[in-house]
Amino acid sequence: MVLEELADVGLDMGKILSQCYDGASVMSGRGGMQKLIQNKLNREVPYIHCFNHQLHLVIVHAVSSESAVEDFFDVCNALYKFLRKPTVAAQYKGQKLKRLLDQRWTGHLDTVSVVLKSHDTLEFLNEIATTRKGADIKLEAVGLHKAITEPAFKFLSCVMYKVLGLMDPPNRMLQAEQTDLMTAVQLIRSASSCIESLRSDAEFAKLWAESIKSSDDAVPTAPKRQRQASKSLQDYIVNESVGQRESNIEQECKRLFFNIIDSILGEMSVRFSERNSQYIKNFLDAGKFTVARQFWQTLCTDQDEKMTLVKLLSNYSSVFQAMPVVLTALKHALTFGASTAMCENSFSTMLHRRKAHLIKLAFENDLSR
Repeated sequence: MVLEELADVGLDMGKILSQCYDGASVMSGRGGMQKLIQNKLNREVPYIHCFNHQLHLVIVHAVSSESAVEDFFDVCNALYKFLRKPTVAAQYKGQKLKRLLDQRWTGHLDTVSVVLKSHDTLEFLNEIATTRKGADIKLEAVGLHKAITEPAFKFLSCVMYKVLGLMDPPNRMLQAEQTDLMTAVQLIRSASSCIESLRSDAEFAKLWAESIKSSDDAVPTAPKRQRQASKSLQDYIVNESVGQRESNIEQECKRLFFNIIDSILGEMSVRFSERNSQYIKNFLDAGKFTVARQFWQTLCTDQDEKMTLVKLLSNYSSVFQAMPVVLTALKHALTFGASTAMCENSFSTMLHRRKAHLIKLAFENDLSR
């Protein structure tokens, strides 16, 4: 059906060079769309798993690898639901939290951003816990207040904000219409390098200090009862834990920090395998491309930036006129997809005619208002 539709609009099936879908088995599987296309055309048409979807899976799997991180986002979600209750929402004037969706991790970044600046939220929870009538609401407010003032929660807020913040720019850039496979590979490598640079004791110390500072700035709560050493141990030297674990929180957070970083780097290494990079490598490693490759490397060094295929072809097409085989190969490489984000809105359940009307209303909002 897809091939028939393409043929109906005058496209030549012989010019299909690659396929880009999400990772659902109906699209990427051995009997899925990508395989059916290749069988129908009777030749290899490389399949590329959408880079945006893969980035999402990196975050989802890295988050689920640590129960503490899952618990952290469960608390964020519970806070969102609590503040959405009609009787609570009517009084809450602070920043609104985003709903956490399994399909889009970018909402997690917005939520963590609000949680980090949660002074108003803490005051509000404290006020409800002390003045509000109704046992259920008060108990929920007390529990949430306690959860989001825990040192580990504050630390994970700082870590996830840092990590998700580093992943957000490549995610947005990969959705651009002109993103090609070469640019996508470079973006992923840059993102991996940024995440890898976090993996140090110095970076942990910065984030830990930041979380401690944010805890100090939090709304003060009633002092806890002072812990006292057991009288039965007063004549002994104690060199093991007796149940008081406050001193171990920093060590546990350090373990969490390195595990999160390692999990993300491991997921990125597995999901963004050399297979996609190999397509680009094949274009430039052939014997005829030696001069072109050297020219490209010189450009990247001189301009101190990543040279994309679009820039290369638009700015230096006259140079490549002397290398027609290279020029053709680069044009072919430009068609290799990296993301399906630009075309996914066509999978909407509404009819195209209705969507077209809505687009007109959006553009003519001065009139439709």
